[in-house]
Amino acid sequence: MIGQHEASEPSLSVCSECGPASLPDWMQARLARIADLLDLTGGRITVAVVDEPTMARLHLARLNRRGPTDVLTFDLRDPAGSGPPDADIVVCFEVASDQARRRGHTVQLELLLYAVHGLLHLTGLTDDDPIEAGRMHRREDELITAIGLSPVYES
Repeated sequence: MIGQHEASEPSLSVCSECGPASLPDWMQARLARIADLLDLTGGRITVAVVDEPTMARLHLARLNRRGPTDVLTFDLRDPAGSGPPDADIVVCFEVASDQARRRGHTVQLELLLYAVHGLLHLTGLTDDDPIEAGRMHRREDELITAIGLSPVYES
């Protein structure tokens, strides 16, 4: 049973141009577990950890907004979003570092949160209004705690 399910997992990779050398492996192992919890099967998901200038360029090109943001999800499937995942998720190291200091946890956990946020977008969740954002934050905490880490939003 387990071997069959593993064959259908998405191809998941994490690359990083900044942060500790152990970061990609740490994130990839945890994201694979979360992708399994989300029943994401087949396809390809790449997570890139980038610096502020890179994220600011992408943010401007993608959403026409100046300055860096925490995470951008590029869903590369057809407009209906059907089929297995095919996505690039980009997370910003410096934004995560600042936010992690404010929240009192590690930059690794904050970056993982951003990547989970991107995965949730691939499942159809949105954060376009405060109610949807709250729902998304609760789901992020559920997934992060399900793999043994501390929640981010739960007080």
